[in-house]
Amino acid sequence: MADASAALERGGLARGAIGLREVLFQAVTSLHFGPVTTFALLATILTGIMIAIYIVFDLSCIMYYLRFARSEFNWFLHLVVPVLGILAFLPAWFTALGIGKSVLKFVSPLTYPSSETGLIIGIWYAIGVVVLIYLYIRHPARLPKMQQVFSDDTTPTAAGSPVGQEGA
Repeated sequence: MADASAALERGGLARGAIGLREVLFQAVTSLHFGPVTTFALLATILTGIMIAIYIVFDLSCIMYYLRFARSEFNWFLHLVVPVLGILAFLPAWFTALGIGKSVLKFVSPLTYPSSETGLIIGIWYAIGVVVLIYLYIRHPARLPKMQQVFSDDTTPTAAGSPVGQEGA
């Protein structure tokens, strides 16, 4: 029982709820569109999110070295390479968002429902921002604890025993 309670404290319940939500989403979309189209839709959504993360990572490299490590700033490594990375990812990102054809003429448009990926990601992020604002206003003490939801901290506390199993 101590193991289950420690897992819940580390966000096991939240991860389980997220997993259940994903399985339900996939099941419902598979019933509606079929498994192949559902896979294409989910892969396109994940691609749009992952490319955005890479673009933000490139931007953060530029900003970090300009703001905090100015003495170590190398114009080629910390400016040119990240900008080239952003430029290389933009066509794929626009395509994943379903706006590739309107922005870049050489991009083939996605078929439905994958063409709605940008709208889906936008709604998903808007919901996240609304939840963040709600938590910030109504429960500000919960925000620092959010980092524990996805934490897999297994740093040993005693010789060879993972966190949450000290008393087992």
